[in-house]
Amino acid sequence: MKKMIHFLLKKGVEIQQRKHYKMHWQKEIEEYKKAKDKKNRIRIFLEKLYLRLYWGCSPLHYYRYGFYKKDCKLSLSEMREYMPNFFAYFLFMPRYFGGVAEISRNKDLTQVYLKGLKLPYPRVIIKYDNNLFYDDENNLLSQEDAYEKLMNSGAEKLFIKPSEGLGGYGIIVFSKNAQGYFTKHGEILDMDFMKSHFKKDRYIVQEGIKQHPEMSKLFPGAVNTLRIVTLVEKDKPRILFAFLRMGRDEVEVDNASQGGIFCMVDQETGDLAKYAFSDNKEQFEYHPNTKIQFSKTTLPDWESTKKFILSAAIKCKELPFIGWDIAITEEGPVIIEMNEGPGIEVIQDLYGGISKSLNVGNPRKWWFYDKFSTYYPAKIA
Repeated sequence: MKKMIHFLLKKGVEIQQRKHYKMHWQKEIEEYKKAKDKKNRIRIFLEKLYLRLYWGCSPLHYYRYGFYKKDCKLSLSEMREYMPNFFAYFLFMPRYFGGVAEISRNKDLTQVYLKGLKLPYPRVIIKYDNNLFYDDENNLLSQEDAYEKLMNSGAEKLFIKPSEGLGGYGIIVFSKNAQGYFTKHGEILDMDFMKSHFKKDRYIVQEGIKQHPEMSKLFPGAVNTLRIVTLVEKDKPRILFAFLRMGRDEVEVDNASQGGIFCMVDQETGDLAKYAFSDNKEQFEYHPNTKIQFSKTTLPDWESTKKFILSAAIKCKELPFIGWDIAITEEGPVIIEMNEGPGIEVIQDLYGGISKSLNVGNPRKWWFYDKFSTYYPAKIA
């Protein structure tokens, strides 16, 4: 009876979320509708029906990965290895979160958590929460004192981030010059900005990281970070997936959702794969701005970065399944963020279906577990 209640609750959430996922993948669905190279309707219907029955939820990821195209050579058994977003974020990942997922979702808590473990993290200059400013030790500040802290921080760049922001949304970058701090569009960080921007929500202001010169060669306009996904089982950490995220053009962050590109990393050597991709399925053999050839690029200090992240995974084993955003600096790796939702779409774009890698087994059992989520931040789910 208890298991059936869990199933019915999850199914109710899944039905509610279908509208969200149709909006989330609206672009892909429109591409499907306009496509001229589709399989016949009966085959598409049967493939979608099979995936729905297998996973237990609407197979809207069918459009994301282009299964409907005539040139898609994947068999049904290969298609089913691709995990739907709802299943990943609402059923699978919550089994690992326990009650501590907020540590990675909330950048304030992330900073406190990593600081306590003595793990490197960008310097926090001020925080903003519920109409109040704080320093990095959570001492209360007036608005004027908070402004003075920013002006006297000595930082070359300041990153203003929503405390619970995802996908690079809402980040504002200020760069220092002789006159003060300015965005690339010329907006100045002054008291008027403080009064107009810090009104609601929660924010954290960090000093920008100076990345390793070899990372700047790839693209100097953003901090190009590694997304490394780790899993800790029986106190043994392992790296599941690793890829490099890079900025391009005028984008000052490397998130795929903001126009960045991503490239798989060979876990043994630190070599980049032949191609990088964008969220729009663009493919690049060379960085579009710097013309660096990916296949001839090896990440600096890869072995020490791997050791660092495996050590960090053990220290943070309360969150056994985590996607780490890591900046490589001349002083060593720095943790930029922790993500309990590590970006399943990008991972499957690079690696193909990952359900075997994650030991999902029969999806049906996941519908009856007691741990699941009725909410997940829509920006990445």
